[in-house]
Amino acid sequence: MTFDMDHQLSPLPWQTRVEMVHDPIMAWAAVEEPTPQEWLILEVCVAVVAVSTVAMVWLYRRVLSSKRREYAVTRSSPGSGQ
Repeated sequence: MTFDMDHQLSPLPWQTRVEMVHDPIMAWAAVEEPTPQEWLILEVCVAVVAVSTVAMVWLYRRVLSSKRREYAVTRSSPGSGQ
């Protein structure tokens, strides 16, 4: 909700008059279907999160495997005191 100059409640562009009612059932029923542009924004956000997650897991596994290799090399090197 926003306030205009007369301090009257005015709905935001995506809100309807029914949503301004304080009854949650009526507010839920008044939710409109997202526009194609809103769907696109949502899909892009989901794709960014998915790609970021896969990249972080891949980097983590790569770093972890290189650390294991370093540890294995230092453990098996002669003169390491073992």
